[in-house]
Amino acid sequence: MTFKKRYFLFEFIFENPGLTIGELAEKLNWRRRKVLHYADKVVKDKVVLPPKYFPVPFKDLINWDEMKHIKKPTD
Repeated sequence: MTFKKRYFLFEFIFENPGLTIGELAEKLNWRRRKVLHYADKVVKDKVVLPPKYFPVPFKDLINWDEMKHIKKPTD
């Protein structure tokens, strides 16, 4: 169940980037403490960046050293 809530929060942040804990709690109708608990988990998973919560860009999650047949894109 914990993973489902964590994933749900990640998807919500992905769709609504830049919200604070208070704004997330209000929109999700969760207690601030619950939002903070799961927000800490997705930050530790390195898929969301605090303090206003943003998803990590997908290209930052890729280990380019392991990608042998694909060139790293330039920004």
